[in-house]
Parts: sequence; C-alpha cells; structure tokens
Amino acid sequence: MKKLFFTFALAVAATAMHAQMYVAGSIGFDVSGGKTTTKDQNTSIESKSPRTTSFQIAPSLGYYITDKFLIGGRVGIGTKSETTFNNDGGTAAKTSSFDWTIVPYARYKCAGLQKFGVWIEGAINIGGSTSKETTGNTTAKQPYTTYYGINFYPVLTYDLTDRLTLETGLNILGLGFNGNATTNKTTVNEQTITTTTAQNSFSFAATTENAIGTLGGISIGISFKL
Repeated sequence: MKKLFFTFALAVAATAMHAQMYVAGSIGFDVSGGKTTTKDQNTSIESKSPRTTSFQIAPSLGYYITDKFLIGGRVGIGTKSETTFNNDGGTAAKTSSFDWTIVPYARYKCAGLQKFGVWIEGAINIGGSTSKETTGNTTAKQPYTTYYGINFYPVLTYDLTDRLTLETGLNILGLGFNGNATTNKTTVNEQTITTTTAQNSFSFAATTENAIGTLGGISIGISFKL
C-alpha cells in the first residue's frame, strides 16, 4: 500500500511539473535595400543603397514558479549580411556576421486584464559576434566581439488558448546596463599581439543590437505550456 501511494505521489508531482513548464521562441527575418536617384536640369544619377539581409531565431524553455512568476532561458543565433555597391552598380564590399547569445531570465506579472498580461522581465545577456569583410577577391576576418548586459523591460502577453500565449517584449522601454569587448590579434615580427577594447553603457532603453530574436526594438514570440 505504501509503495502504491509513493508511486501515485510521484506521478502527481511529475504531472504538475510538466504542466508548469513551457517552451517558447521567436523568429525574425529582414531584408532592406533600394536605390537613390539624384536629378538636376541636365542629368539623372541613380545609385544603389546598401542591401541588408538578417535572420534570427531564439528558442526558449522555462518554468512557472507561480501564476505570476516564472524563470527561463533562451539561446539565440543570427546571421546578417550587408552589401554595398559602386557608382556603376557593381559590388563594392560585402560584410557577413554570425551572432550568438545566451539569456537566462526571470519574469513577474504585475498586471492583468482577462486574457492580457503585463510582465516585467529581468535578463542577463551574454553573447558574441564574428564577422568577415570581402572586397573584390580579398576576404578579411574582423575582430571578435563579446557582448554582455543586464536589462529590465516590460513584456505584454495575450492568451490565445489555455496553453498557447502570444508575447511581445518592449525592449525600447527598458532599463539596462550593456557592454562589449572587441579582441583584435595582430602579428608583429612573428609575435602575436592581442589587444582588447571595451565599452560600457547605461541607459533607460535596453539596447537591441545584440539581442538575437528581436525585430527592431520589439521582440515577438509565442509560448506553449507543456
């Protein structure tokens, strides 16, 4: 009888834990470009604007401690390429980059109305970026950059169903401390010299330049309770 009760208790605990876990994620894709035309009385000059293509994906896994408090973490990866053009329309240079980020976070629900919810999220951002630039037949690898920061910003949610929730992070309304460190290696007289340049900033608007999975200053995602 004790064994049966113990087995039943484990099953109930496992079911409860399973119901409080969730998976989420966001995805973003952006393409921009165009052309500029300058005209006067006798001439018309047309030039191509830089063409930029970017893609980001950020899956997330978390756990509801209570209905108003949750913890989680997300891993993001992203790619970006930018092509500039000569006056004759030919390719002048192309820069491509790969970014990654790891973000543990906690979220508290401070207000709600029916299916809508307003949360405050605190997140620690750790990531890096590597890039290369190609000009003609020459490709040069750019210095590696590491990113870090602590940010707080509001998140709006809407319950589509009991398990499916749409969420939007308003990074532009946040409070944060962010920084980056760029490592550059040069060879002088067969010796490798490593230099690191660091920059730190504090602002009332969380930076989104290195937050993988964001669309401008707003991140859009969806979560599903298991």
